[in-house]
Amino acid sequence: MVYALLIDFHRDVEHAGPLIDFIEETNRTFAPGTIALAYFENHDSPRATAVWRERFEELLHRDGAARARWDSALTMALLKNLQAAVIDCSVGSAAGCNMARGLELGSEWGEETRTDFENENLLDFARAGRPPHAVLVRAYGQLLQLQRAWPEIVDGEVYFHRNHGAGADPDDRVLVYVRYSTAGALLFLHNFDPVAVRRAHPDLAYLPQPPAHRTKVFDTYAALELEADSATVSGALLPLQTQVWRLY
Repeated sequence: MVYALLIDFHRDVEHAGPLIDFIEETNRTFAPGTIALAYFENHDSPRATAVWRERFEELLHRDGAARARWDSALTMALLKNLQAAVIDCSVGSAAGCNMARGLELGSEWGEETRTDFENENLLDFARAGRPPHAVLVRAYGQLLQLQRAWPEIVDGEVYFHRNHGAGADPDDRVLVYVRYSTAGALLFLHNFDPVAVRRAHPDLAYLPQPPAHRTKVFDTYAALELEADSATVSGALLPLQTQVWRLY
């Protein structure tokens, strides 16, 4: 097992291309069958959830459109937390380097206190039982259960839909990929934009069995008990939303 140092990408990069480049380079670098332990925060850096909350607070302060959509920077940070967790468990490849999600102590409830091997820091474990952190804990539990029902994220290949060509997002704010095998396929859609609704219409003709139907099996808005507005039409992604679809 090797480390896939995705922390900086999740915390500081808001475009899909650099993340795709890193994952594809990882697949080329290591032998097939290697497993990469993927983190979005750890003891060597400030908590990603804290960085996101502070950044979103600044955004809400200066951006009227953001204030009209959001009433809490913490809610935005928890959405980003869950989005990063979904990415970390799903962007690998069975023929290249598969991913195993790594969690720092407290990540699953949105802890903001930095853990440190050299200095004593006390985490507030009680947050795990209080809203909105308790909702994130339940969402992590739901995601873990679903992972067990998604064999493609263990033995499937990955195909990244880059943001060029018809149906792509020219601002590169949408990350789209498919984990697929001969038995089935999962479509992952991630909107990195904290304000704007984005859309994705990927061409799936390359799959062994091009899907005639699709069913949504995970939605971070639903998992965190957030209301989705009328913008959730086919192909639409709300700000900071992640959706996973079972393709048939």
